[in-house]
Amino acid sequence: MTTSRSNDSDDPRFSKKDYELIGDYAKLKGWRYGLGDGYSRIAYFYDENETLIRKSLAELGAELNPGGTPKDGKHSRGR
Repeated sequence: MTTSRSNDSDDPRFSKKDYELIGDYAKLKGWRYGLGDGYSRIAYFYDENETLIRKSLAELGAELNPGGTPKDGKHSRGR
């Protein structure tokens, strides 16, 4: 019996929000992307020169949201 490797899109470690984050980052940079390693939560991108670029989802979130405010606009309770 042979088993095929599961497609990254079927990987439960990438949530819908992860996909949105990766897509938003690729659009911002003007890069093409292919989802990467779900185990280490790394996304793979290709720039305009087809150079492979690896970024963790944490890095993507920090670059897209440098102020730390959640993307959905919800704020934590103020003091």
